[in-house]
Amino acid sequence: MLGAALFGVYRVVAPRGSDTSAIAISSDQIVSMAEQFRSVWQRPPTREELEQLIAARVHDEVLYREGLALGLERDDPVVRNRVRQKVEALAEDASTAVPTDAELQAYLDAHRQQFVRPAALSFEQVYFDPARREATLESDVGRAREALRAGRPAAGDPTLLPPQMERALPADIQAVFGAEFEAAARSLPAGPWSEPIRSSFGLHLVRVTARTESSAPMLGEARDAVLREWSRARSVEARERFYASLRERYSIEIAPIPKTAPLTARSEESK
Repeated sequence: MLGAALFGVYRVVAPRGSDTSAIAISSDQIVSMAEQFRSVWQRPPTREELEQLIAARVHDEVLYREGLALGLERDDPVVRNRVRQKVEALAEDASTAVPTDAELQAYLDAHRQQFVRPAALSFEQVYFDPARREATLESDVGRAREALRAGRPAAGDPTLLPPQMERALPADIQAVFGAEFEAAARSLPAGPWSEPIRSSFGLHLVRVTARTESSAPMLGEARDAVLREWSRARSVEARERFYASLRERYSIEIAPIPKTAPLTARSEESK
């Protein structure tokens, strides 16, 4: 009862810039509600279901307008963030033009390092477990290396590590074997079996079978990636221009930061 009284008193005494008592549900909105129902339930709604959807829309609109009239949207971080996102989306709508090949080529030329394909490595490896071999580890690895270099088979220890990787990127190798192993394997020449290479798992004999050097792609090879990054950059620029144009319409005053405000001290080097 107290809440109802507050609503009533506020509606009487609160100033209103325009009449908000009229709620109209257009035929286009009704069709949209029916289409949304069909997309979710894979069938058109019945008349009763559609009438329930319309009633729910009116219900939500009444409560929404009453909330606005009471100012309930103010200082609500969730509402403010959602409104900000929708306004930014207006600016992004202006950046949805399809670029020409010339525009994409210009973007690729200006950001070529961003699209460089890293070197890839193909190799095979034989693993030796220090916990299994203990004192005989180095001698066992040495004999296995001699056998492999002579073209004879040599067995390592059981492991879940892959015995070989094809056209693996540095990040892929590091994810499996670690950074220490990847750096050592990357420096190996193609062909012969290597000296033992250490990883966090143990020791490995490695033979590089193929490598491709890093290279900058042509537009035809990286068109999808260039288009994606071009669109992202264009959206960012559009938002920034849109905000700058809006900001000019406001007189902004910012008070000095109070000495009582909690701040994290930073060293001069980190500034």
